[in-house]
Order: sequence, then structure tokens, then C-alpha cells
Amino acid sequence: VYSAFEADAPERSFGTLNILPALEKARAERLAYLNLGLWLEHHPKMAYKRNFQPAEIYRQYRWRPLPEN
Repeated sequence: VYSAFEADAPERSFGTLNILPALEKARAERLAYLNLGLWLEHHPKMAYKRNFQPAEIYRQYRWRPLPEN
């Protein structure tokens, strides 16, 4: 499921609201991973994805831990 928002109220965090039910479903299905989708390191609207830890990013042909900050 992919979602995109052009919101005038960023404090509502629609991205987080989209991830939470997906996370619940992944836990219910006992999935080992949940792909949060595209993440652009310097894009402020995607910074909320760092709140879901532990997380990894595929960089230089291998999975690496995504630092919290």
C-alpha cells in the first residue's frame, strides 16, 4: 500500500498514521519485516520513518542499520 499526502497540517503525521495499521498487520501475521517504502535521507517529510526502529537501509549493496538521528 502506498500513500501520499499534501497536507496543510504536518503535525497530524499522516505518514505515521499509515504505517501503524501496517505494523499491526505485520505483527499479527508474524512477519519478520515491514517495508516502510521509499525513504529520502534529506527530505524532511520522510523524517518520521526514523521513528520506527530498528530499521535498515540498503546502501552500497548491503543492508545497514539506519541510525535514529
